Amino acid sequence: MIAVTTLRQTIPSDRPKCAIRESLNGRPNLRYQAETNGLPWTVDIYLGHYYRAHVGSATGEVFRSLPSLIGYLTRTLGVENAVSD
Repeated sequence: MIAVTTLRQTIPSDRPKCAIRESLNGRPNLRYQAETNGLPWTVDIYLGHYYRAHVGSATGEVFRSLPSLIGYLTRTLGVENAVSD
């Protein structure tokens, strides 16, 4: 999956955990959980280029493209040398 590969290559983290799950509305997604710089974060990856990211205890943010998701995570997690496509 392109999104998982991109997250692994651009956002340094501990060993991520991935699981297939359903949202509260019953929509299937892949949950990607990791920790960077001591801060836990989660990305729910849905079909159709739809991503919901949670960093720490903050309210989730929705993104419609992978570059915008990577940019958000890079800024929020304080990652300096991440490469976004």
